[in-house]
Amino acid sequence: MKTKKNIFVWCNDFENYTGEGILARNFINKIFSNSSHKINIRSNNAEYLYYNRKIKTIRYSKYKNNFINKYIKLFWGIFLIRFHNFYGYKTFYINYLPLWNFLIFLMLPKNTYLGPITGGTHIEKEDGINYIVRKYFFPIFYKFSSNIINKKYDFLMFSTEMLRKYLNKENIKKSLFNLTLICFDNNKKRKIKDIDFLIYYRKHSNKSNYFLKKITQKLSIQKKVFVAGDKISGKNITNLGNINRDKLFKYLARTKFSVSSSENFYSLFALDCIANDVLLFINKKNYLNKNYFPRYSLRTINFNHFNQSFKQLIRVKKKNKAEEKIELIKKKKELIKKIISQIKIN
Repeated sequence: MKTKKNIFVWCNDFENYTGEGILARNFINKIFSNSSHKINIRSNNAEYLYYNRKIKTIRYSKYKNNFINKYIKLFWGIFLIRFHNFYGYKTFYINYLPLWNFLIFLMLPKNTYLGPITGGTHIEKEDGINYIVRKYFFPIFYKFSSNIINKKYDFLMFSTEMLRKYLNKENIKKSLFNLTLICFDNNKKRKIKDIDFLIYYRKHSNKSNYFLKKITQKLSIQKKVFVAGDKISGKNITNLGNINRDKLFKYLARTKFSVSSSENFYSLFALDCIANDVLLFINKKNYLNKNYFPRYSLRTINFNHFNQSFKQLIRVKKKNKAEEKIELIKKKKELIKKIISQIKIN
C-alpha cells in the first residue's frame, strides 16, 4: 500500500553539519515529534521521510554548497510546494529563506508555512561589490519582502531578531523571533577541558572573517587551537573541517573558550558552546543586555581593537563551575509550544 504523505517540507539544505541543515533537522524533530503524519522532506540533493520521530533517507547525493544549489534549485522547491499544495498537502518552506529574496515570498502559495526567515546586518567592508550590494540594495529588497509577507501570510518565524528593524508593526505582531533557540541541546556530560580555543570559521561576508582568522592565527602561537569549518592556515592550528554536530559536541566538551562571529548573537555555534560550558567571547557591538544565556558564560571584546581583544583572550581563566541554562531551556519550550499551536499539526 502506498504511503500517504500529507505534509510536504522543502529544505534547500538538510545536512547534519551545516547551520541551515541543523536548524531544519531540529525544526522537524521538535515540531513534528508528536505528529501521526508521515512527512515527505525534499532538499536540493536528497529526499527523506519523517515518521515516529525518525528521519529515513529515501534518496541521497552528496551536498554541494555552490551557486546552483543555493540560488537556483530553490525554484524547483517552490514548484514542488505549489504542486503538493494544489493536491491538498500542508506545505512548509523551512530553510535558506533570506529576507532579501523577495521572489521566494512572491512565488510561494499563500498558505505555505515559512521559516525560519534569515538575514544578517553585519557587513565586511573588505568584500567590495558584495559590501555595496548588501549595504545599499538589501534594505530595498527587505522592504519588498516585508510588504509581500504582510499581505500574504498570517504567521512568520525568524531565526534571529536582527531583521526586526526592517519589519512593520503588523509583521512584528504575527512573528516569532530567535528560532535558533530550539536547537539548544544541553550536554550534561563533563569532560576534561584540554582544548584552549575552538573557533567556528566560515568564509562568508556576514561572519567577521578578517578578525576571526587573524585572532585564531595569533592565539595558536601560545594556545592549543582547533578550527571547525573552513580551513585557517597556521603551524599549530588543528583544522577539523566540516564535521557533524555530534562530533562538534565532543570537541566542545573538551574546550575552554571560543570566539563567536559577529553576525548573530544566538548562532547555532554560540548555543552549542553554552551547552558544553565553553566560555564564549562576543563582539561588544552585538551583545544583548537582555539574553537567555547563563550569566557567567559570556565575555565581551571589541572586534575593532585587535590588540586589546587579544590580551583579554590570553589572560582569561576558566571557572570550573557549570552554570544552569534554565532560561534557555524555558525559552526553547515556549517557542516550540507557540509554533505547534499556530501550525496545528496532530
